[in-house]
Amino acid sequence: MSVLAEETVAIAAALGRHARAGRNLRWTVIAWYAEAGRPVLPGQLAVPEPPWPAAREALVWAMRRSTAHRLVVAARTAAAAGEAEQDAFYTEAGRMMGRGHTGPVHPDALRRVLEDPAAELDDQGEDRRRRRGAVSLAAAAVMGAGEVGGEALVDALATLTPGVDWNDVAANARTAEEAGELDG
Repeated sequence: MSVLAEETVAIAAALGRHARAGRNLRWTVIAWYAEAGRPVLPGQLAVPEPPWPAAREALVWAMRRSTAHRLVVAARTAAAAGEAEQDAFYTEAGRMMGRGHTGPVHPDALRRVLEDPAAELDDQGEDRRRRRGAVSLAAAAVMGAGEVGGEALVDALATLTPGVDWNDVAANARTAEEAGELDG
């Protein structure tokens, strides 16, 4: 009588949980990879990691499909092409970021709805700020912080990561901008 190794059973179970008809196998590998990193619950088998080359290829594939990656590629292309292309980058980036959900609702907007059940969850302004923040951050990362300016850069960081105290960063950005060292 043959018996499957526990590791084989755990891998088969993980693949069974994540594979779907018509779903790209790379998404399944990413889900398997994420599950392998979770703590093991009592009475369950530890899920071993998928082979690294398969996990790496799936992660790179997913990253290249992301809006964030396309935004950085567009910024790099614009930075290498010159000033006219840099201006066109903002138009293209606005179009690129104008689609889809930009992340979780801002905690302040959610708090308003929880405190007042009659209030509506209108997070359009925050959504627009997040989109502009992502564009500013990509432009600053590729073309230099001076491209967007210190205030816009810190505003983008604060919008994309609420709850962090950005006052010291804002003061440092102002000082660097006044000294002409913001790009550095």
